[in-house]
Amino acid sequence: MIGPVHPGRPIQRGRQRRNNLQKSYGCTAATSVDTWAAELVGRNIRVNTLVPGSTETPGLAGLASSPAEAPGLLQAIASGVPMGRMAHPDEVADAALFLASDQSSFMTGGELFVDGGEQQI
Repeated sequence: MIGPVHPGRPIQRGRQRRNNLQKSYGCTAATSVDTWAAELVGRNIRVNTLVPGSTETPGLAGLASSPAEAPGLLQAIASGVPMGRMAHPDEVADAALFLASDQSSFMTGGELFVDGGEQQI
C-alpha cells in the first residue's frame, strides 16, 4: 500500500476526504491481511502489511506544476506529517527488510506503519 500525499492546511477539505478514502481502503486491506494470515499461518507463511507514509522521491517532487515549485510542494506535504518531515526511501526499505527477515519471525497479520505518525497521531 502506498501512503497518502498530505498537503499543508490550505487544502484541508481535500486532505479530510483523502483521509476518509484511505481509512476505507485501509480497512479493506487490513481485512485481506487478516484473512490471508489466518489461512496461511498453518503453512508457516507470514502475512504482514507495510504502510509507508509520504516518502521523499523524485516522483513525488514531479507532482509539482514546475520544478521551481517542487520544494514548496514537498515542504507543504512535510508540514502535514507529525514528525515534520517525509520519510527517506531507505527508511521504508529498512522496514521492508525487517518484515522479510527472521527478526519478524513471530509477526503475522500485522501492519507496520512507516509514516511519521500520520495514521496514529
